[in-house]
Amino acid sequence: MKRVKDRDKAAGERRWGFVFAIARTWQTVDEKMIKNLVTHLPCNLYQRTWIPKAIEGSGRKTFWIYGKRWCLCHVGDVTVVLSKKGRHVGPKNSKIWVTNLPALTPRQGVSIYQKRWAIELVNWELKSGLGLGQHQGSGDEKRSMNAVGIAVLAYLFLLRAGHHEITPGQSWRIFQLQPTLQLRAMTNQFPFTRPNRCGDNASCLRHLSRHHG
Repeated sequence: MKRVKDRDKAAGERRWGFVFAIARTWQTVDEKMIKNLVTHLPCNLYQRTWIPKAIEGSGRKTFWIYGKRWCLCHVGDVTVVLSKKGRHVGPKNSKIWVTNLPALTPRQGVSIYQKRWAIELVNWELKSGLGLGQHQGSGDEKRSMNAVGIAVLAYLFLLRAGHHEITPGQSWRIFQLQPTLQLRAMTNQFPFTRPNRCGDNASCLRHLSRHHG
């Protein structure tokens, strides 16, 4: 939230919009908790809507939603939207998200928020498979950007080198490509884009270890 506000100040001609989930413990400027709205809102005030699933042609998802304009502490004027997958689903299973885009309807907001899942999967693969976040950035923004850049480059390299392992129309994970790439490198099946003086992959690795070890 702080970064969004900083960007707003730095570029006055551009207004940064957001759609994100928020904790039910968040308060309004008049000290009302969102938790009270979620707990006590009657079921008949929710409206039924649906959105297409992420994959085209795979059907749609049904949600029950409720939207309300509120002014939240440290956030400002936003639309608070409650969403759940069934009309009589309890408050514990309700999702809460906010947006500062006044023209965005609750249904459009739910659709945008659902698309975050693909981003969450990429973040998970970058962290679990490629070590994003394991290097100490000491709070320095440039170092943090470099760490993200290195992880993304490694991700793209794996996609480029192992694209033949991906079947169109089927789900896949970066973890499926890593063992194949390692095997190809160990058995000298991974071609270099430029001729090297080492002869093969194994001798090239030995050459690098002697000079940089």
